[in-house]
Amino acid sequence: MRGNLWDDPRVSSICDATSQPEAMVIGALYWLWATADQHTENGFLPGYSSSSIDRKTGVPGFSAALAAIDWLEEIPGGVEISRFEEHNGASAKRRVVEAQRKANGRRLSASDADTLRTSGGQAADKNRTPCGAREEKRREERNTTTPNGVGAVAPKTTDPEVIIFGYGVPYLVEHGSTDKAARSFLGGLRKGHGDAAVIDSLRRAMKERPLEPVSWLSAALPPPNHGARKPQALSDAGQQTMVNAAAAKERLFGPKEPP
Repeated sequence: MRGNLWDDPRVSSICDATSQPEAMVIGALYWLWATADQHTENGFLPGYSSSSIDRKTGVPGFSAALAAIDWLEEIPGGVEISRFEEHNGASAKRRVVEAQRKANGRRLSASDADTLRTSGGQAADKNRTPCGAREEKRREERNTTTPNGVGAVAPKTTDPEVIIFGYGVPYLVEHGSTDKAARSFLGGLRKGHGDAAVIDSLRRAMKERPLEPVSWLSAALPPPNHGARKPQALSDAGQQTMVNAAAAKERLFGPKEPP
């Protein structure tokens, strides 16, 4: 209800017409407008009359005074509060909006509802909200995460060959190798060390993130014969030294007896 009634000139005119103080008149107005706000959406009170309003408010001549300032009109079937929204604007509007929403919901027939559902019982794709689409996209991204920042999608397999080349080739290409060179390098590691060792080394390299993965993997998986020294042929001087040592041993201990 409005809050500036005490000094409203129209309230003063009602007081003069009914010979009642402002408190009595404003209380009567409050009852009338609150009743209309509770029972009507447009200010029409069916079954009410001028005399019934005067009786309920306890203010004789109240309805006539309202009609004189165009705040009330008695019509067939009841009374109508003129400019109802002016007195009960906020609450009336909320009630009208809520009533309209409920009415629209009731008008949704079963056939209309069927058109909004797919055969599987799910809402049609055109009704999906952007929020739902973003959530589905996040789920897809979680299901296709890549190993430690590698750009390629991780292969979903337990085949060692697919794992090595599926992870390793994109990883080495990302750090400067060509596709052909990366495949050749990884193939050599598989041949020399086996799939399990190569997979383990790739996993450690991706975790430690060396600047040059090829050099790091080469050091982690050196060639099988790496570091072995080939026997060198003795020089002529070395051979003569061995002959002289054998002859001296024979002079000291005698010739070696055959077995």
